[in-house]
This record gives sequence, structure tokens and C-alpha cells, in this order.
Amino acid sequence: MLKKTLLVYCFLQLFVAAVFGQEVRRQQQTLQGQPHSGYSIKVPYSEAQAKRYWLAYLKERGKVTERRQFIELRDIYWLDAPKGQQAYSLVLGDSTKSEIWIGYPATRADTALDSAIKEQLGKAPFLMKKYQLMASLQDAEAALTFMNREVENLRRNGNKLEGALKRNASEKERLEQQLVKNGEDKVRLEQETEENKKKLEQQQLEAEKISKQLQALKDKLSQLQE
Repeated sequence: MLKKTLLVYCFLQLFVAAVFGQEVRRQQQTLQGQPHSGYSIKVPYSEAQAKRYWLAYLKERGKVTERRQFIELRDIYWLDAPKGQQAYSLVLGDSTKSEIWIGYPATRADTALDSAIKEQLGKAPFLMKKYQLMASLQDAEAALTFMNREVENLRRNGNKLEGALKRNASEKERLEQQLVKNGEDKVRLEQETEENKKKLEQQQLEAEKISKQLQALKDKLSQLQE
């Protein structure tokens, strides 16, 4: 079992190095004034994106507490939970690339935890791609929800304008002395109604476009999970 795990890990390391040009490397960090031993890997995502994807992954795996400058990890499945092992993570970068780091207080070396950390970081580029697709899917769903809401608002406004048009037409018939005024109102409301219909058609086209993009993202995610 150990040999198989080592072979898988070595394969992942070689694949990551070949595809992304990066590999897991040992790196010391200072957190809250204390030295920490750990490892890091670079990923081709902005700091904000990388942190979003990384947190989404970690929160599905155990207890995660996001601090101001770092992330606390506890009872994550690849940590030594029976001993109450705790590790820390950092996501540092700029608008184009980032570096993910995981480590623990340097005063207590833990060979098993070192291996687990390196294995997880070796998977990070693949995890990032998966959670990028998931985040894109969430964003697309939110955009579609917003667009549908806008379409519904335009439809309600259209009904109100059409109702106003009918009321003004009735006023025209009943009040001949306001014929000119009602005629002007009629023209204005007809123009507004036409503009609203055009906006509604445009919003519906946008909603259909986003719906297609959403389905494409779902298909990609399904392929990735397979």
C-alpha cells in the first residue's frame, strides 16, 4: 500500500512539473512570530481566485478557520485527527499567480504529516481546476438567477405599461376635452411599451446564452469528476 501511494505521489509530482512547470518545495514561514515548517506549490491563479478555490476544497474536508493572515486546519481527513493535529495554510500571490503553503510549528517535526502535506499540494493544481469549474458554475447560476429576475421585472413593467395604455385609451373616449393630452400619452406609452418589449427580448436572449454556458460548464465538471 505504501509503495503504491509513493508511486502515485511521484507520478503526480512529475505530471504537475511537466504540465504546470512547478513542483512541491520545502518552505519555512513565520506565523504569529513563530517559525513554521512546511511546503508550497505555485498555481496559475490570482491570489483571490486561488484562495477561493482552496478554501472551498478545505471546507469540504474538515474544520477550517480563516484568520486575517492565514488559515487554520484541524481534523482535516489527511491530518492525524486522533492526536488533534493542527496545520496552517497560506495563499499568497498577485493578480496572475499564487503560491499555496501548508505547514505546522517547526518545533515538532512530523514525518507522516510532511508526507500528507506534500501529497495534498501535489494534487493542488488538479483541485484548483476542479474548483475553478465549480466556482464558474456557481457564478453562472447566480448570473442566470439575476437575469431571470430582470426579465420578470421587465415583464411586470410591460404589463403595467399596457394597463396604463388601456386606461388612457378609455379616458380618451370618456373625456373628449382631454383628447390631445391623451393622444400624447398614448404615443409615449406605446413607445415605452415597444422599448420594454425590445429590452425583454434582449434579456431573454442573454438568459438563453447564459443557460447554454451553464450547461457547458456542467458538462465539463461532469467530465472532470469522471
